[in-house]
Amino acid sequence: MKTTRFVSSIAVFLLSIIITSAQTVVFSNDKGGFQDKDFDLTLSASEGTYNIRYTLDGTIPTTKSTLYTSPIHISKTTPVSVSLFDDGGNEVNRSVRTYIFLKDVYQQP
Repeated sequence: MKTTRFVSSIAVFLLSIIITSAQTVVFSNDKGGFQDKDFDLTLSASEGTYNIRYTLDGTIPTTKSTLYTSPIHISKTTPVSVSLFDDGGNEVNRSVRTYIFLKDVYQQP
């Protein structure tokens, strides 16, 4: 009987981890890759309310990175790294999309 309760407790704990980590970043332009024109990128969480922080240089977002408050204008090749943070500053999810503009590729030395 004690074993059954222990296994049940572990199952509930693991399920809560899975549910918590199911929160994802939603990109208005989700495809990434090659782009042919500028666009405004909006970000949100799939569920709940989180602090959305991002970088545009390929580094991993931290609690000190730029806080998302309005659409981000993307007009050149840009890696967009986004993290969701809960109120305690814990990272809940991280996603990356890279938007590549051919004009930038053609201008490489």
